[in-house]
Amino acid sequence: MTSIVSSLSLSQIRQLSTETIQQWSTEDVASLSTSQIGAFSSKQIAALELEDIGILSDGQISAISQGAIIGLSLDQIGALTHSSIENLTTGQVAVLTASQVGALSADQAEALTPSQVQALGTAQLAALAPEDLATFSTEDMAAISYKAVQGLSPAALAALSSGQVAALAPLAVAGLTTDQTERSRPTRSPR
Repeated sequence: MTSIVSSLSLSQIRQLSTETIQQWSTEDVASLSTSQIGAFSSKQIAALELEDIGILSDGQISAISQGAIIGLSLDQIGALTHSSIENLTTGQVAVLTASQVGALSADQAEALTPSQVQALGTAQLAALAPEDLATFSTEDMAAISYKAVQGLSPAALAALSSGQVAALAPLAVAGLTTDQTERSRPTRSPR
């Protein structure tokens, strides 16, 4: 039997219940156009099974609206491939919750592009573990904004390589708080 999912209009997609979406096969989900995926609500996105998230193309993932991407569960975030992460739009990255960003694996954090890193806010950057930040390229580090840099914990700063710290933009360095710089220094042993 041929599925009708790929022929549903955008208004029909918007009216679908989460129960209906949960009944779709992986093939049904794979057949969705980027426009159809873009019509999903956050609840509809949340209704997709992990296997469904795993088979979505990079184009389908990047078509998820900013209003819907916040519906991805932490498990669904974990199912995103390196390539899917690289293809998220900066608008999608900007609206991810701190919990969603914190759920990224080190490999997924490494996939973030400089433009995506630039879209991260303070709470999102604070949600990344030191081992996630250690995967950032010097270009990623240079993209951290003046405001977002305040989300780096002293432990995260201490875990960065000298090259990563040197790559921070002068304005970002100016955004570091005294607490960040004082607590991230190695402690000296008394003489």
